[in-house]
Amino acid sequence: MKQNEIIEIAIQAGAAKFYPEAQSVKEDNYLVGQKFLETFAKLVAKAEREKCAKICGEYNFAQAPKMIQDAIRARGQK
Repeated sequence: MKQNEIIEIAIQAGAAKFYPEAQSVKEDNYLVGQKFLETFAKLVAKAEREKCAKICGEYNFAQAPKMIQDAIRARGQK
């Protein structure tokens, strides 16, 4: 999953930007709580399941399941 996708999901889950010292902030910071973390984890898992399902859809059943497993595992290497 790419950084911009993770940030978008964080915003969907309710992350709020905060800037402790506006003059020195070089990147956005987000204030989160337990409810956010639960929602964020569910949304990330949902997005990842969808991407894995799309990978599976690229193969037909005559192809080896190992090829599908390797393609899904390769997602973590990006």
